[in-house]
Amino acid sequence: MTGKGGGGRINIHSFIMNTQEIDRSNKDIEDIISLGADIAGGVISTSVGFLFAGPAGALLSAAYGPILSDAIKDACLDIKDRFLAPREKIRVGAATAYAIMEIKHNIDNGITIREDDFFTKDISNRSKADEILEGVLIKSKNDHEEKKIRYYGNLFANIAFAPHIDAGMANALLNIAERLTYQQIILIGIFGRQGKFTVRDTPYAGAKTIPASILSLINEMFMLARENIIKIKAPDGKRQIVLDLGQVNPASIELDLIGINLYSLMDLDTIPLEDTLRIVELLK
Repeated sequence: MTGKGGGGRINIHSFIMNTQEIDRSNKDIEDIISLGADIAGGVISTSVGFLFAGPAGALLSAAYGPILSDAIKDACLDIKDRFLAPREKIRVGAATAYAIMEIKHNIDNGITIREDDFFTKDISNRSKADEILEGVLIKSKNDHEEKKIRYYGNLFANIAFAPHIDAGMANALLNIAERLTYQQIILIGIFGRQGKFTVRDTPYAGAKTIPASILSLINEMFMLARENIIKIKAPDGKRQIVLDLGQVNPASIELDLIGINLYSLMDLDTIPLEDTLRIVELLK
């Protein structure tokens, strides 16, 4: 068989072999994502359909879809070759599904993908996107707090659309996210919506007795302040240097720059309301 003008011959055997290899790879990726159903539930079928141009959408048909699709597929195939315990596979599949769904959300809302070198392959055939997504999947597989998995996926997806976040900052945010407890993530989500919830407006130093559950929460806020994720304002509006737990005053807390980035990139306004209200009640 010749191409246009008869200038070349297509090797049908090679073409069929390449097509079969692609089909096998896609099936492997679909299997990996599908394992996440135990965590991500109904998100799985939509994300698989979107990635492989099924009825739920067509990532490949988007102007920059192949760039994102390749990064996701490469990361999945890379991690597939590692030894993973059954629960780790479930976490990886869920994180991938959540990342795909957040990408779909951004595309559906007309958000433009970053146009810097984030997706450019280097001499080792890896891009910064490959590196960040691999980090997201590794940290997801290792995290026993599985409610965090969705927000790992969101983090990668939104960084892919955020040119102001370079690779260094992306890795730093990913490492910070790994250290956070789910309860601290909820707190960031609450303080990112300052004024929406009614919380205690006096420092805990004046409390006569503090239940263990609230003491744990105070310690979580104290650690967030020490990490410059939140900041506590003094009565004069200036930043207060927090030296002990008693200085924590929930009503005077707002997000610092790191917290603002985490809140935005991890989409922490989507934390389930029941989880949020449980913590708000303890903050009163």
